[in-house]
Amino acid sequence: MISTITWIMPLLLLPGVGLLLLSTSARFGQIHAEVHQLFDDSVLGSMDVIRHLLQRARLFRYALTSLYASSAFFAVGGIAGAIIDLSWPQYAGGAVLLAAAAGAIALLIVSVLLVRESTLSLVIIESHVEALEQRSSNQS
Repeated sequence: MISTITWIMPLLLLPGVGLLLLSTSARFGQIHAEVHQLFDDSVLGSMDVIRHLLQRARLFRYALTSLYASSAFFAVGGIAGAIIDLSWPQYAGGAVLLAAAAGAIALLIVSVLLVRESTLSLVIIESHVEALEQRSSNQS
Protein backbone atom coordinates (compact mmCIF):
# COMPACT_ATOMS: atom_id res chain seq x y z
CA MET A 1 0.00 0.00 0.00
CA ILE A 2 1.41 3.39 -0.95
CA SER A 3 1.29 6.12 1.61
CA THR A 4 -1.46 8.69 1.45
CA ILE A 5 1.14 11.39 0.86
CA THR A 6 2.14 9.75 -2.44
CA TRP A 7 -1.25 10.09 -4.10
CA ILE A 8 -2.09 13.41 -2.45
CA MET A 9 1.15 15.03 -3.71
CA PRO A 10 -0.11 15.62 -7.29
CA LEU A 11 -3.30 17.13 -5.89
CA LEU A 12 -1.26 19.56 -3.79
CA LEU A 13 0.28 20.93 -6.99
CA LEU A 14 -3.11 21.87 -8.45
CA PRO A 15 -3.45 25.27 -6.68
CA GLY A 16 -0.11 26.38 -8.15
CA VAL A 17 -1.16 25.27 -11.61
CA GLY A 18 -4.48 27.05 -11.05
CA LEU A 19 -2.69 30.32 -10.32
CA LEU A 20 -0.62 29.96 -13.49
CA LEU A 21 -3.81 29.21 -15.38
CA LEU A 22 -5.53 32.28 -13.96
CA SER A 23 -2.69 34.67 -14.79
CA THR A 24 -2.15 33.19 -18.26
CA SER A 25 -5.87 33.42 -19.01
CA ALA A 26 -5.89 37.08 -17.94
CA ARG A 27 -2.91 37.86 -20.18
CA PHE A 28 -4.59 36.02 -23.07
CA GLY A 29 -7.69 38.15 -22.47
CA GLN A 30 -5.57 41.29 -22.72
CA ILE A 31 -4.26 40.18 -26.12
CA HIS A 32 -7.86 39.52 -27.19
CA ALA A 33 -8.87 43.03 -26.09
CA GLU A 34 -5.93 44.60 -27.95
CA VAL A 35 -6.84 42.82 -31.18
CA HIS A 36 -10.50 43.85 -30.83
CA GLN A 37 -9.49 47.45 -30.19
CA LEU A 38 -7.40 47.46 -33.36
CA PHE A 39 -10.35 45.98 -35.25
CA ASP A 40 -12.98 48.30 -33.74
CA ASP A 41 -10.94 51.46 -34.21
CA SER A 42 -10.31 50.55 -37.84
CA VAL A 43 -6.81 51.79 -37.22
CA LEU A 44 -4.33 49.16 -38.12
CA GLY A 45 -1.02 49.42 -36.35
CA SER A 46 2.15 48.28 -37.94
CA MET A 47 1.96 44.83 -39.42
CA ASP A 48 4.89 43.81 -37.19
CA VAL A 49 2.83 44.61 -34.08
CA ILE A 50 -0.16 42.72 -35.45
CA ARG A 51 2.01 39.68 -36.28
CA HIS A 52 3.52 39.78 -32.81
CA LEU A 53 0.06 39.93 -31.23
CA LEU A 54 -0.96 36.89 -33.25
CA GLN A 55 2.20 35.01 -32.26
CA ARG A 56 1.64 35.90 -28.62
CA ALA A 57 -2.00 34.78 -28.83
CA ARG A 58 -0.92 31.43 -30.25
CA LEU A 59 1.70 30.97 -27.52
CA PHE A 60 -0.92 31.75 -24.88
CA ARG A 61 -3.30 29.23 -26.43
CA TYR A 62 -0.62 26.53 -26.37
CA ALA A 63 0.33 27.48 -22.81
CA LEU A 64 -3.28 27.32 -21.66
CA THR A 65 -3.75 23.94 -23.32
CA SER A 66 -0.63 22.65 -21.58
CA LEU A 67 -1.81 24.06 -18.24
CA TYR A 68 -5.17 22.33 -18.61
CA ALA A 69 -3.36 19.09 -19.49
CA SER A 70 -1.08 19.50 -16.48
CA SER A 71 -4.09 20.02 -14.22
CA ALA A 72 -5.74 16.93 -15.64
CA PHE A 73 -2.59 14.81 -15.20
CA PHE A 74 -2.17 15.90 -11.57
CA ALA A 75 -5.84 15.30 -10.80
CA VAL A 76 -5.84 11.91 -12.52
CA GLY A 77 -2.61 10.99 -10.71
CA GLY A 78 -4.11 11.71 -7.32
CA ILE A 79 -7.45 10.08 -7.99
CA ALA A 80 -6.00 7.07 -9.81
CA GLY A 81 -3.40 6.61 -7.07
CA ALA A 82 -6.09 6.47 -4.41
CA ILE A 83 -8.35 4.13 -6.40
CA ILE A 84 -5.58 1.83 -7.60
CA ASP A 85 -4.13 1.71 -4.08
CA LEU A 86 -7.36 0.07 -2.91
CA SER A 87 -7.40 -2.65 -5.57
CA TRP A 88 -3.83 -3.14 -6.80
CA PRO A 89 -1.52 -1.44 -4.31
CA GLN A 90 1.62 -2.66 -6.12
CA TYR A 91 0.72 -0.47 -9.15
CA ALA A 92 -0.47 2.66 -7.35
CA GLY A 93 2.97 4.24 -6.94
CA GLY A 94 3.75 3.76 -10.64
CA ALA A 95 0.41 5.24 -11.71
CA VAL A 96 0.93 8.32 -9.55
CA LEU A 97 4.50 8.69 -10.78
CA LEU A 98 3.49 8.49 -14.45
CA ALA A 99 0.67 11.00 -14.08
CA ALA A 100 2.81 13.37 -12.00
CA ALA A 101 5.66 13.13 -14.52
CA ALA A 102 3.26 13.92 -17.38
CA GLY A 103 1.94 16.90 -15.41
CA ALA A 104 5.48 18.12 -14.73
CA ILE A 105 6.41 17.80 -18.42
CA ALA A 106 3.33 19.84 -19.33
CA LEU A 107 4.46 22.52 -16.84
CA LEU A 108 7.91 22.55 -18.42
CA ILE A 109 6.29 23.13 -21.83
CA VAL A 110 4.22 25.97 -20.31
CA SER A 111 7.38 27.57 -18.95
CA VAL A 112 9.07 27.51 -22.35
CA LEU A 113 5.99 28.92 -24.08
CA LEU A 114 5.58 31.74 -21.57
CA VAL A 115 9.26 32.67 -21.84
CA ARG A 116 8.84 32.87 -25.63
CA GLU A 117 5.73 35.02 -25.18
CA SER A 118 7.55 37.35 -22.78
CA THR A 119 10.32 37.76 -25.35
CA LEU A 120 7.80 38.67 -28.04
CA SER A 121 6.13 41.10 -25.68
CA LEU A 122 9.48 42.81 -25.09
CA VAL A 123 10.01 43.10 -28.86
CA ILE A 124 6.70 44.97 -29.16
CA ILE A 125 7.56 47.27 -26.24
CA GLU A 126 10.96 48.04 -27.78
CA SER A 127 9.30 48.76 -31.12
CA HIS A 128 6.86 51.19 -29.48
CA VAL A 129 9.65 52.94 -27.58
CA GLU A 130 11.66 53.34 -30.79
CA ALA A 131 8.59 54.81 -32.54
CA LEU A 132 8.06 57.23 -29.64
CA GLU A 133 11.72 58.25 -29.72
CA GLN A 134 11.52 58.89 -33.48
CA ARG A 135 8.32 60.87 -33.04
CA SER A 136 9.92 62.90 -30.26
CA SER A 137 13.06 63.62 -32.28
CA ASN A 138 10.96 64.66 -35.32
CA GLN A 139 8.99 67.14 -33.19
CA SER A 140 12.16 68.76 -31.83
